[in-house]
Amino acid sequence: EQLESSKKKIEEIEQKSQQDIYRLESVIRELKDRLGSGLGPYKVEDITALQKDIAALREANEAAQNWMAAAVEHHSSLSAKNASLESEKAALSRQLDEERLKSAFQDKNISSSLERDLQEKTQEV
Repeated sequence: EQLESSKKKIEEIEQKSQQDIYRLESVIRELKDRLGSGLGPYKVEDITALQKDIAALREANEAAQNWMAAAVEHHSSLSAKNASLESEKAALSRQLDEERLKSAFQDKNISSSLERDLQEKTQEV
């Protein structure tokens, strides 16, 4: 549940980052076209700033993807551990049931033995 929520959040961040990257790349292309044609008041600094923004967004996107990969790996590890513990629990439950059954038979045998002893003593008297 938490993993799904995290995945969804990461996907939203990735999608937003990708949209921002495309938007900024489009602006850069437009600015370069205008600079090349001499049609705009844009400066090289504007383009450089946008390129830095794109680089930062790409880094954030990569970090989000790395975080998600680590979260998936952690979830897999916990799932495997949980399965192992469930298996161990089942084995211990079976063992407990067997011990209870043995104990019940032993109690019955002891009870029968005591009854025989009592009958023998009663007959002797």
